[in-house]
Amino acid sequence: MTIIDSRARDLVEMFFAQCEPVAADARARWAAANELDRVTVLQLRAWAVDRAIGASPTASDKSPPQEVQEWRMLTQWLVDHRHLDHDH
Repeated sequence: MTIIDSRARDLVEMFFAQCEPVAADARARWAAANELDRVTVLQLRAWAVDRAIGASPTASDKSPPQEVQEWRMLTQWLVDHRHLDHDH
């Protein structure tokens, strides 16, 4: 498992800890087989975008806030692991 895989999985776990997915069995399917349904993926992305929008960069830091970097990484991870199409 790569660092990106580990961080993405941590973010998915954080999402499940903070949010109630629409699909009743989403949390159980993730825990059992690392499966995400389409609606849960959309909720996960909305949650990550909300975190990124809420992050504010410091004046001295030229790099994007960590939440923005995590949103980008999570989106790419979802594509790489076929949870999300390239078009979304």
